[in-house]
Amino acid sequence: MNRKIDFARPNIFCLVLKYATNPWKIVVFDPPNKLKSDYNNLLINSTIPKKNSVISFPYQDQLFEIKYNIPIQPSSGKITVFQMGEKGSSPIKKQSYSANTYCEVKDEFTLSCDLFLTTFNRPNTSYMIEILNGCVESSKKEQLVGINANVWGSKLKINQLILMERFFNQQKLHFVYQNMEPIYLIIIQMKKREKALLMI
Repeated sequence: MNRKIDFARPNIFCLVLKYATNPWKIVVFDPPNKLKSDYNNLLINSTIPKKNSVISFPYQDQLFEIKYNIPIQPSSGKITVFQMGEKGSSPIKKQSYSANTYCEVKDEFTLSCDLFLTTFNRPNTSYMIEILNGCVESSKKEQLVGINANVWGSKLKINQLILMERFFNQQKLHFVYQNMEPIYLIIIQMKKREKALLMI
């Protein structure tokens, strides 16, 4: 009996059996959890932000990360971030670059990439990150599979606490400047008096 193992579609295990009496037989079943991936890529362990997560606006990290199960290094494949429009409309490209330009590898397994300040800039909007094949490669220089479009997405929502904190910090700073003005005026007046006394 000959056997062949393959994947018919993401997260479905396909076993092809060939018997002496029958030409062949296909058995399809769910693989164990160890062989399942939320990103349709068994080499990817996790991401920041997580898939289908809700992230706070303003997004303070200004980066995104992909953690692999094997050691990696950045390559020439492109990473693109899209802003998702209304139903039926095409996604808007927000940033796109090769992984070996604005990304670095941390702890041998994690690809950490910069986000432009203008990328996650619209609250109550969904964003999608597409990782093309060949963005990273293994230690043996083998180009690795990425993350297809419409797989890794997150929604940006306003974080009222962060906005309120920023507002109060600005008001506090404004209050300090306002209360410093009389001090500056007193110093200027004292200096003017010193000059007047020296002239007498």
